[in-house]
Amino acid sequence: LWDSLVAKVPDEPMLVQETGIQRALGIDGSPRRSQEQAAALLNRKLTMALATGAGASQWLWNTNAYMNDDNEVAIGALRVDGTEKPQELVLSRLAQFARASAGYFEHPEEPPVAIVTSQAFQYSALNALAIEAQQKAVRALEYSCRVESRVVPENRIGQLGHPRLTILPSPMALGDAAWKGLLEYVKAGGNLLITGSMERDEEGHVTNRLAAFGAAARPVSLG
Repeated sequence: LWDSLVAKVPDEPMLVQETGIQRALGIDGSPRRSQEQAAALLNRKLTMALATGAGASQWLWNTNAYMNDDNEVAIGALRVDGTEKPQELVLSRLAQFARASAGYFEHPEEPPVAIVTSQAFQYSALNALAIEAQQKAVRALEYSCRVESRVVPENRIGQLGHPRLTILPSPMALGDAAWKGLLEYVKAGGNLLITGSMERDEEGHVTNRLAAFGAAARPVSLG
């Protein structure tokens, strides 16, 4: 779900490609998933793509027995002998659903919540922490609260619009342009939830942004 949301660009079609279930083995060489569990995982992936306004390309239909990669050779909806895996039923049912529901996919409504991501933090050496914060925000909204969301990277802050709520998950470092854009959104009546420090700019310099609100605060290391 997070993958689809961060890759989605407004008014542009998106295709989640090569969506399939690789072979996964335990230490003793036994399969980690049954055929039914693999089908359920494929169904989850394809449904997530559809739910975020994207298409998905399943990888692949016929198993390629001539590949020399054990992880790849097992992927496919049909076995080498032509028999169908449970994944084939997932694909056929999803195709039936898409055909019957096509009329409902037009004129999508914009999600009420936006998640703004800090690219300065995400592309730093601490990017794992940035992604973890984003993913937790997505899971809290979509899984627990059942609220749709969209992701707006800081270099597209001009496309934020007027969501009912904007979440800035643990930015740690955030460019001044993005911060000013968020302040303008709040001044226009928007609601901004910040879950971590935003007191450093894109180069890691202390900004003292909270001081503008009368808060005598400064960032300190907890380590």
